[in-house]
Amino acid sequence: MRPPKRRRRPARASVPPVSPPGAPPTVGVCWYRQDQYDRFLASAKDREDLEDTWAEWQITAERIIRQYRARGLDVHKVEIDLDDLLAYCTVEGKPNTAATRAAYVVDLMERHEGGPV
Repeated sequence: MRPPKRRRRPARASVPPVSPPGAPPTVGVCWYRQDQYDRFLASAKDREDLEDTWAEWQITAERIIRQYRARGLDVHKVEIDLDDLLAYCTVEGKPNTAATRAAYVVDLMERHEGGPV
């Protein structure tokens, strides 16, 4: 008989961030390292949705950041180490997809800030 599966909390990617009263909402944006981008693409299950080069990705990411800031959001670039991301995917039992990466960024920001984002 197999032990019962550990209950996982729902993915937090769709949960709006929590900010102090009066502060703009905080958003974390994955910031991939240029030297790891090719490996990142090879590991991503949603590869077809991603830019082919780091330079193309950077242009898109900077445009998105400008759009978020124009809406009054407090945007943080969260540098992603690929090996740490892949370890997170393994521990959580999830593929390397946009939803998993978003949950990972929330997790990193919560650990860095010591509480909910």
